[in-house]
Amino acid sequence: MPGGLGSRILYWLEIPRFLKTVVTLPLRLARHWPKRRTARRRIPVIVVPGFGFTDRSTLFMRRYLRRCGFDAQGWGLGRNMGRRTIGLHNECAIEAVERRVREAGRPVALIGWSMGGIVARMVARARPELVTRVVSLSAPFTGNPYANRAWPLYEKVARHRLDDPVASRQIARSKEPTPVRSLAIHSRSDGIVASDCCVETELPRTTNIEVRAGHFEIGFKPSVLRLIADELAPLAA
Repeated sequence: MPGGLGSRILYWLEIPRFLKTVVTLPLRLARHWPKRRTARRRIPVIVVPGFGFTDRSTLFMRRYLRRCGFDAQGWGLGRNMGRRTIGLHNECAIEAVERRVREAGRPVALIGWSMGGIVARMVARARPELVTRVVSLSAPFTGNPYANRAWPLYEKVARHRLDDPVASRQIARSKEPTPVRSLAIHSRSDGIVASDCCVETELPRTTNIEVRAGHFEIGFKPSVLRLIADELAPLAA
């Protein structure tokens, strides 16, 4: 299988695992929900949804981070339809971050889920002065671009072939580490993308953390959200 993509069993288990996580959230929250704000300053955070999803998909994550004291907001661009939403050269995504930086009066931390992580990394690479941190969740930003089960749908819906010259250049650049500190959270039990394609190059400013989670449940697991809050905590000290 390309790039370490897992078995089809993991793919078919994605929805059942997601539903189980959502159903058991009350029990998990009893152990992991923040009891008080841990951030001293309200650091601005933008959460970028995955391909085909809107800010509604990141609502729980943003509520958790706000509970920790971070000023977490959605990206405000509606449904993430790839190039049709972010622009051919990510100009719409960059403009959204620029607006947030102007409102906050300081650079922002970017959190991206799946394709949202790729978008966050591209923005940080293009405009590093706007970004303090990048956190990606199951984002296949390196390795084989076809090592996931979503690429046929992406090409059809986004109207953007992965072997297109512009896309090929963007994919090549996405393999490079971002100029700002980054955390890549990945899972070998992901049924949609290959975990090997979600791992950052080992550098002093990069961190990789492996968790056990499906692609659709990873953003709802309080233990994973705790990792994100811990990564952002130094910014608010």
